[in-house]
Amino acid sequence: MLRYLLFCPLLSSGLLSSCQPEQKAPTRTLLLPAPHSSVNPLRPAGTAAAVALAPVAPAGGTPSQTLYPDTLQPRALTYQVWTTAQVDTMPGKWLPEADARFRVLDVHATPAYGEGPYLHFFCRAPGAPTRWLELDLQQPLNEFSTELYIEPQTIELDQRAPAEVLLRLGGRNEGNAAGTGVGYTLLLSLAGQPRVIWQSLDSWQQTTRPLLTEADTTDSQESSFTRGYREDEAQRRVTVHASAVQVPRISHRTAASLGEEHLTPITPGRYHYQQGHFQRMKTNSR
Repeated sequence: MLRYLLFCPLLSSGLLSSCQPEQKAPTRTLLLPAPHSSVNPLRPAGTAAAVALAPVAPAGGTPSQTLYPDTLQPRALTYQVWTTAQVDTMPGKWLPEADARFRVLDVHATPAYGEGPYLHFFCRAPGAPTRWLELDLQQPLNEFSTELYIEPQTIELDQRAPAEVLLRLGGRNEGNAAGTGVGYTLLLSLAGQPRVIWQSLDSWQQTTRPLLTEADTTDSQESSFTRGYREDEAQRRVTVHASAVQVPRISHRTAASLGEEHLTPITPGRYHYQQGHFQRMKTNSR
């Protein structure tokens, strides 16, 4: 199984330290058969050239707004190449996917599973339908302990093959008195070295459950879920339509707008990806 060497994205300083991965004991990975000699071995992530901000000046001479800089740094992904026969015999449970281009393997219930993310993501290698790329998504998946999810979707950003991939992924961390759920949006390019060309934290949800003792309650039916229970949530759903990334305004579950400070700061609008740059499209005002 591949060794996890994925990037650790730079997030806004406004994110709480709880979103950062904790130091853990050495990871025990699921043991899978070694790839055949005809299959490329594990390829380390190369050094991707940083994509600088490139605002386009409209007719008025004022630069257009662009994405928050941290999300404009492409990250090379470590990956492993497997044959279809090897993938079909891997231990675990294959989750249902609507697109035959992708496969997600749940290894949580396998005897060899130790620590680390229990979901593994595979996509068909461009131009080689009988081979699969297992992409290392340890970050950000390694931040979570439960309820992991990966939702892949084929998208078109630059109208050139191969098509790009949109991933929604995340999970939760639970404690005795509180739990936090976080969701990311990743856009992947599979042209040459697989890369993350967009990463944003777009969902943050916190559940507070004060621990109550019998002395704290006045009603036999009262519990942590009827007294002091609270949910705060901030989210937006980044989509791709007509080759443009669409970033909506943030919505909140509570009027206090709690949680918004955890999300990647991005100006709402439509963004085009051209020659390695995301640029915000100017909105015509009347």
